[in-house]
Amino acid sequence: MQRALASVDPNLPFSGFYGMRDLLARALATQRVEVALLSAMAALALLLSAVGVFALVANIVAQKTREIGIRMALGSTIRQAMVNIGGPGVRASALDSFWV
Repeated sequence: MQRALASVDPNLPFSGFYGMRDLLARALATQRVEVALLSAMAALALLLSAVGVFALVANIVAQKTREIGIRMALGSTIRQAMVNIGGPGVRASALDSFWV
């Protein structure tokens, strides 16, 4: 390729020939690293939020265990007890999603 180019015009500089895949890979290398870092941070954020929600629910259940037991002892069904305990939180979440 260098000889063919020199035969056409000897004053043209020759820096080498590269395939389109090589040029594309070199051009997109930085963007791929950025996407990988962004994906890792998004996964970490999702994991932290899931752990936070789990801890919050576990704490609420631990605080309400006695109340659930009393409701069950007085003849409430599991469904009624869960609706009475979790209803306010579900309603607050539903209303909050409409107002945002």
